[in-house]
Amino acid sequence: MARDPDTGMPATVNTYRRRTVRDLPLAGFDCYLEIELAQVINRKGGRVLELAEFIEKGSRYTSRFCHLVSGLCRHMSISVVAKHLNLRWETVKNIDKHCLEASLPALDPSELTDLKYIGVDEVARAKGHDYMTVIYDMISGHLIGVETGRTSEVFSKF
Repeated sequence: MARDPDTGMPATVNTYRRRTVRDLPLAGFDCYLEIELAQVINRKGGRVLELAEFIEKGSRYTSRFCHLVSGLCRHMSISVVAKHLNLRWETVKNIDKHCLEASLPALDPSELTDLKYIGVDEVARAKGHDYMTVIYDMISGHLIGVETGRTSEVFSKF
């Protein structure tokens, strides 16, 4: 039964759309899935594609592929990950950025509770001419903040 992605109510199927999305590599080869999504007519009369749990809206990659890319970026440079997975450098950067933004908590001080130990490090971008300050929760290991720059004012702003 096709459902309206906005309300979750049953909806009328207008047509079916095929999409090809990239999934995890299989035995060293790129793996693509061809899926068919129902285009439904919502209550307002608009046409929208149904949602798939394993694909972000409008994405050409499965969620688990995006987590693989982001995980590899923790240990390798973006250019190496791009070469390894046959992707463009910008694509890897955008996937990693999206995963980081989704995993970072909001920088509302009320949501950053129970912090006992934090780790602060500066990371060089662009061959040591541009820096970022990264802040970690040392107990859980989660990244809790990223700011551009490496001065004490940048850390004070956090």
